[in-house]
Amino acid sequence: MATWATLIEHYSSSLDDLTTVDETIAEAIIKAVDRVQIDLLLKYADVPSVVTADGINAEEMRVLYVERDGQPCNQRSVAELYQITDNRSMHYATKYTPVFVVQPIADDSSPVEMAATLKIYPAPVEADSEDLDGQPGAAYLFTYPTVSETASTSEPSTITHLPPSLVPIIVLYAAEKILAAKLALMVHEEEDGELSSVIQNQLSTVRAFIVEEEPRLGIGQLAAPSNQGGIS
Repeated sequence: MATWATLIEHYSSSLDDLTTVDETIAEAIIKAVDRVQIDLLLKYADVPSVVTADGINAEEMRVLYVERDGQPCNQRSVAELYQITDNRSMHYATKYTPVFVVQPIADDSSPVEMAATLKIYPAPVEADSEDLDGQPGAAYLFTYPTVSETASTSEPSTITHLPPSLVPIIVLYAAEKILAAKLALMVHEEEDGELSSVIQNQLSTVRAFIVEEEPRLGIGQLAAPSNQGGIS
């Protein structure tokens, strides 16, 4: 298969700074992973993580599905913490209506930094002598693929856990950003109007391809019902 650079050049002509292209590919991958339907990512997800009462690290990951004692958890925001932990609230989280929140919590290894932590409410209960089965929590997470500093000269297949079906839209997202940057620079420096028109046409073509490709991946369509516990 062709390299990332070759695939992108098909839409954006020659690439000048490959270092910038590597960064653009990484950003395009995150954009695609964040927008695609959860079902497409599930088979590439990490092994289900056990969620304890303290929660688990969710940094650089997309949360796909969370459950507590077999019950799907809906996602709630940090702003709703007071409601879901107040037993007088109609939004109070119970074992029958568990929820999860991705919240910033101080990193033990670096107290000045905050880490995204996934916590389940009510907190999962570990098995003990009184409750032999416990009320365990579990989360299916998709770790954003790591992109090397020489990604542009490598084939997409070299990136571990990257769904092949996402490659076309990632290429288009990267090409769109590169062309938009080229066009902005030309306008700023008042370069040749004819060349600017060529870039503008290329950009319009790429955006048209994106509009065609996104529905195939479920992007822009209604997300799964909230009781699936995923983030759309």
